[in-house]
Amino acid sequence: MIAGVVAAMAALLFLAPSPAATEVVPQGVPFSGYRGIALSLHAQPTAEDVDKIAAWGVNLVRLVIHADPEVKNYDDFYAHDGHTFNEAAFAKLDRVIDLLGSRNIRVNLCLHDFPGAASGKVWLDFTYWRELERLWSALASRYRDRSAVIAYEIMNEPRVAGDRAGTLDRNLMRLGTWSFPAAWANTPRDYPGLFERLGTIINRLAPDKTVIVPAVGIGGAPGNFSWMRPVRVANVVYTFHMYLPHAFTDSGKAGAAGEPYDRARSRDAILKAMGPAERFAKEWNARIYVGELGLSHATEGRGARDWMMDVLGYLEQQGWSWTYWTYSIDFRNPETIRGPGGTLVKRSDTERLTVLREYWARNGATSGKKPPDQVRQ
Repeated sequence: MIAGVVAAMAALLFLAPSPAATEVVPQGVPFSGYRGIALSLHAQPTAEDVDKIAAWGVNLVRLVIHADPEVKNYDDFYAHDGHTFNEAAFAKLDRVIDLLGSRNIRVNLCLHDFPGAASGKVWLDFTYWRELERLWSALASRYRDRSAVIAYEIMNEPRVAGDRAGTLDRNLMRLGTWSFPAAWANTPRDYPGLFERLGTIINRLAPDKTVIVPAVGIGGAPGNFSWMRPVRVANVVYTFHMYLPHAFTDSGKAGAAGEPYDRARSRDAILKAMGPAERFAKEWNARIYVGELGLSHATEGRGARDWMMDVLGYLEQQGWSWTYWTYSIDFRNPETIRGPGGTLVKRSDTERLTVLREYWARNGATSGKKPPDQVRQ
């Protein structure tokens, strides 16, 4: 029902040659001044949830959808035949987009998972490229006239094939001296090639929407921009995720105690770690969006405010839009802390939420609140 002509268009695009990756395409759609938070479609956000984040001052939601049947949070985008789109899933997505739009919150529609993502087969078999093109054709067509939807994020944290298996030299990647092997061009491992195909589909079907392209490498890290090059896509924004140092930001994950944030020791290191994205932006006149940043509940009282101020202050200095990860997972929800007996409870005065609300106040010119200072020395 949804595929039809756009599926045929995607098939034709697949057969077209990829344009030169280093030729920068003029940009037309603005994407700046957004400070937001992520929501998961799987969590079934309610009107009360949307009212709450609207009251916080959020002006952008990274709305995450899971369309890979192999992941636990699967949103049922496919019928039982594994090919026909499930209209009920799209209708649920319609409802959440309408809720957000009614509160004047813009939407970045993020395809977190898709067939072949969890298994890694998308980087082994062109069949999965074609399915991803078909899915993006359906999404781009359906929401091209929804004013609330301003951006399409084509995928989440693509890891270089072989990274998890240890067949790549991660030391070279960390040093920033790695590069895409020439032999990957025109194979299923041609990451820029796939991004260009998807971006071209979105440009043609929804020309007034922003296309968000991830830097490829190690788990969404900013260092991935060391080997990233621009793709030939109009209205493109590039994205990375900020969770450094993980020993702090992931405190409490899988029972680990984690480490406190020592500003004197770590501040310069985390700002330096974002340097490759800053250099990429300057070299290619590219726009950057930090799609995820955030802390676990276990960071409260252990340097959470300092980390938030350091990271958000840097992003503000760069003029980059960002979304906090995430409202939909209690472990990362900025309201949650560990209460008596180890249970998670919600409070409106956590360090994380307090800093976020100070920055979200910048979204409204008439908020009347004094914005926070920039990165403190």
